[in-house]
Amino acid sequence: MNGFRLWAGFFGAVLKAATAMGAAPQPREQPVWWVEAGAFTGWVEIKVEGGDVAKRQPKPRADGRWVKQGPHRGWMSPDGKWEVYAEDVLKKLKPGGKLEDVRVDLMVADAGGKNERRLIEGLPYKYHWDWSPDGNHVVCTADQGDGWHLYRVPHAGGDPVRLSGTASKHFKIPYHELPDGRVAYFIATGVEEVKFPENGMTPGSVNSYPVGDLVVSDGKRNRTVVENVREPAFDLSPDGGRLAYGGRSAAGPAVVVVEIETAKSHSIPVTEFNPTWACGVERIAFRPDGAALAVTFSVGTRFRRKGPLPGDDSEQHVGVLWLDGRANRTRVFRPELPPDKHKEFQRIDSIRWCRDQGVMK
Repeated sequence: MNGFRLWAGFFGAVLKAATAMGAAPQPREQPVWWVEAGAFTGWVEIKVEGGDVAKRQPKPRADGRWVKQGPHRGWMSPDGKWEVYAEDVLKKLKPGGKLEDVRVDLMVADAGGKNERRLIEGLPYKYHWDWSPDGNHVVCTADQGDGWHLYRVPHAGGDPVRLSGTASKHFKIPYHELPDGRVAYFIATGVEEVKFPENGMTPGSVNSYPVGDLVVSDGKRNRTVVENVREPAFDLSPDGGRLAYGGRSAAGPAVVVVEIETAKSHSIPVTEFNPTWACGVERIAFRPDGAALAVTFSVGTRFRRKGPLPGDDSEQHVGVLWLDGRANRTRVFRPELPPDKHKEFQRIDSIRWCRDQGVMK
């Protein structure tokens, strides 16, 4: 009897193994990535893998953190307990005198706008504010008269801590935050003036561009990652190890990816997206897993004898650059953004990644 059981068990195991080997593999659930590109007239969702699929919608998916208090946009803290928003304060020379300026005060309140209080004292001019990823601080740029600086202040109140090393005397400071508390920002150190071509509608006109450095700060030390570049679109990878920006290479305008710790970089020329393009990158965003970048381009279309000028109406394009080593690493999409009431092209003013759960074929 025991021998019979042993043989039965053996053949049962063989049959089970054979069945498993012949079974069809189960499809693996993977995220299906989309890029949302937004303009004044609406948003477009672009499916970047598995087919050129795009759909237009009048507004983006709800962020969940956006709040409206007074005339300004505000942000809900990551834990949903607090709101930060702005309040305009008119500044006059003297009672009844001429309006001199408008000061922006940052206000913090409980969810729903209750128990409002002023967040920061002594920083009169503030711009671009948001919560730190851990929800314990608010980060903003402010000007005390000597130029723009980047600050972090506890949401419970306290003295603001200056993150930037030197003041930006010409332009406000764009920045990105990381979950580990570091902040990457652009500090303008000068201005580059570029004359438009003489054959345009505005011969001899000059356009000014801020020039400066891309810096990463942990609140104690500022580390310059890229020096002396025209203000670029830039973003940090989710793990904080890489910085991508719109720059230049020997081949012309390019997407540049820098390893922050080693400062090593590699460039992907814009011509890899389209061999006829000579335009720069306007917006850039890392995919949340760090394996791809979304970028936007404006390609001039208005007819002139010798080509379009900066500021002309333009076609909007979204490019995707994969960083996972695949051979065909770029792809371009042209979203059909509706024109505005003047029948003019709309510029893409925001871009972000989103995903649905589905099967990647």
